[in-house]
Amino acid sequence: SAVGQATAGYRGVTVDGSYNVYLTASGGGSGHEVVRVPAADPQCTHQGCTVLDASDWPVPAGFDPNQLATDAQGDLYTAGGNAVLTLPAAALTAATPGACGGGCTLVGGTVANATGVAVDASGNVYIADQGAGTVVEAPLADPGCTNAPCKTVASGAGSIYAVAVDASGT
Repeated sequence: SAVGQATAGYRGVTVDGSYNVYLTASGGGSGHEVVRVPAADPQCTHQGCTVLDASDWPVPAGFDPNQLATDAQGDLYTAGGNAVLTLPAAALTAATPGACGGGCTLVGGTVANATGVAVDASGNVYIADQGAGTVVEAPLADPGCTNAPCKTVASGAGSIYAVAVDASGT
């Protein structure tokens, strides 16, 4: 595909409710990036694939998009380095796709090395933190875990690279 020609490799993938595919790609023009493959043009021959603009993402140094998830509203979550970033659905289809314009938020408080992310049907975010060897839950009501620490839902399992939840949140 056109995306495969533009990047050296993929590390994460998710599909939104409209069947658009999002990939984290390494080796692109700016290093690591998030690419949107439209459902209507999976080969990217007509509409083209879109590299999301990361220039205004409010992320700490060392952020490196790795794994992805979407929620029922079409928001995109990307885990990488020491953060998880939420890009609202409106930012994904804006004139400059991926530009936050102040609408992107960090999720999960402080993590050592976010390597995986999942969102349950209620909008709670689960983060695999390889650096701490834990999976933490950032509740919908306090996604930045600013009022209380994120809840640790799994620990002691060695290095944790990914996380998944089912419809009931388990």
